[in-house]
Order: sequence, then C-alpha cells, then structure tokens
Amino acid sequence: MDIKYEIRDRQCTCGACPTQYEGHLTDGRMFYIRYRYGRLAFNVSPEPTDDVYDAVRAPPIFKEQVGDTLDGCIAWCIALDVLNENGVILLDSKK
Repeated sequence: MDIKYEIRDRQCTCGACPTQYEGHLTDGRMFYIRYRYGRLAFNVSPEPTDDVYDAVRAPPIFKEQVGDTLDGCIAWCIALDVLNENGVILLDSKK
C-alpha cells in the first residue's frame, strides 16, 4: 500500500555526510529526510509545525539501508525515487 505526501516547500540543509532535506507538506506538517552511512530515513511530524525537530523526533516512516555504509551523499531525485519505489510517494512539483 502506497502512502502519499504532497510537498509544499523544501530545502537541502546539508549536502553531504549526511545529506539532509526538510520542509513542509501541504497539510502543514514538517518532513525530514536524512541519508548517512547508506541509510535513508524519512520522518514526518505528527502535527502541523514550523519546528523541524518535531519531524526529527518522530518515528521514521521509512528507514532502510539503500547504499554503501560509507555513503553520505544522495541527490533529491534519487532519494525520491528510492522512497517512491518503497511505497512512500512524495509529490513534489519542483523535482
């Protein structure tokens, strides 16, 4: 079963080791994506917020080893592809 999230805005807050993306979904909740040691994680805050740490502290919706354990860089489009292939559909008009 696919889970769909629509992105309102996003930014890359760290480009490497770890790569981190954060932003808001259209419902006001924040999301946080982190890629370090080849592990990709996607978290979403439980409630609408402007505090990314609400998303960071939330249980991960997706957390899997998708790359080499020494890898810490991932492009936005690759992260989206991996999440989409695993049933976490991120709708981003700015892809």
